[in-house]
Amino acid sequence: MKISIFIILCLIIIIIYLIKQIEQQKLKIIYLSRKNSSILKNNPSKNINCLKPILNTEIKFIPINPHIAYIKNPSYIKIAPFDFAPKISDIPKNTNIKIISKVLINNEHWYEIMINNSSLPYKLKGWIKDCGIDFIYPSNTKIIENTKNTF
Repeated sequence: MKISIFIILCLIIIIIYLIKQIEQQKLKIIYLSRKNSSILKNNPSKNINCLKPILNTEIKFIPINPHIAYIKNPSYIKIAPFDFAPKISDIPKNTNIKIISKVLINNEHWYEIMINNSSLPYKLKGWIKDCGIDFIYPSNTKIIENTKNTF
């Protein structure tokens, strides 16, 4: 009898604790929703309307074989192949990169690249615009690029 009363009391305490936790989470969600709404109202350029220019953008993939190259001059890597995309990192000159793919967006070429930085525990992957960027290809790398067949 005493054990069952003890178990019931423990269950009631646990239920009350969980109800309080749920209420706290609800309050956090309401607070964050209000903050998000106020940010969108105060900063209209950052809302969903800024994506309208890319909705009808045509992207053509240009087939290339992935190959290794070096960046001849400093540049930066972006998270997506668009001018307004956030910059991930700067790339110093003579950085060893792997060119993965190439796309044509609004008459501009973008390269998807991967940087294998041995000092970091991860491989940095992103997009670089073909705008004044020169690549130095190692002499033993065979480069096959077919720009006639676009998809």
